Amino acid sequence: MKAIVRDRYGIDLNLVDIDRPTPADDQVLLRVHGSSVNMGDRLMMKGTPYLMRFGTGLLRPRQRGLGMDVAGTVEAVGSGVSDWEIGDEVYGEVTSGETWAEYAVAPAVKMARAPAGVPLEEAGALPAAAMTALQAVRDHGRVQPGQRVLVNGGSGSVGSYVVQIAAADGAEVTAVCSARNAQRARDLGAAHAIDYATEDFLQTDEPYDVLIDIAGSRPLGATLKVVDPDGIYVTVGAPMDDPWFRPLARLAWSSTRGTFARQRVVVYVTDVSRESMEAISELIAAGNLVPAYDSRCSLRELPTAMRELEAGERRGKVLITR
Repeated sequence: MKAIVRDRYGIDLNLVDIDRPTPADDQVLLRVHGSSVNMGDRLMMKGTPYLMRFGTGLLRPRQRGLGMDVAGTVEAVGSGVSDWEIGDEVYGEVTSGETWAEYAVAPAVKMARAPAGVPLEEAGALPAAAMTALQAVRDHGRVQPGQRVLVNGGSGSVGSYVVQIAAADGAEVTAVCSARNAQRARDLGAAHAIDYATEDFLQTDEPYDVLIDIAGSRPLGATLKVVDPDGIYVTVGAPMDDPWFRPLARLAWSSTRGTFARQRVVVYVTDVSRESMEAISELIAAGNLVPAYDSRCSLRELPTAMRELEAGERRGKVLITR
């Protein structure tokens, strides 16, 4: 089968022929119809922050393949799998997976039936980002109808889903994004869009009930000032322009600072589960969520697309199709 592999950290990706994987007892083998590029994939590719390499390989990556998101058809099932059959269409996230390939193995319990109403390949743009967004909005942000919700990074991979889910749950959503993405944010459900290049989202007369911070672009102390004293601040990410300690320090400081803040401050790791994927499917079925991506490419085109993405010549989420 064809698969994207790398033998060192960086953008040195290659499409090669490798053996088709065999599912373990608790896994399914999928013929991949769609996958996507998440920030986590890009960090794994580059091996940053560098502290990550104590787990992934100090000098070179232990795992050759990349890719977490997957949507496809079941080709084979492990001996312990009873909930999926050959031919089923499923989707989900494979943590530390290798889904940038024609075939991939995935834990059966983490897969959900692919949502009706969207092409199977486009479902590959959903799992990691949509699950992260769902849990930010509902589990940790506890967003309620009528609340004022600000999304810092409201047009990115995760932010596009946060905006949709918060709006679907009845919130008045303000998205912080670039001017060129403002209309897109509104189309996805944002009531307001703030251009971060010309406006300061920290200047507001009325605090927000919930602030979901994906960009992590402003100091935490200043950001909390625009959150209602009884509100909730959820940090989903941190600036990734420093390969050393800044992203990890930001998350650690958020957790520590939150101990002394009046607002509820949440730093969390996404819980990969079938239940979350099924909730995403329900939102799609209700017409409240659509797969969000900026461009698409084939597996063969992916090495070039990744170079363009890292060089800033291509922006946003990339959907990978067969």
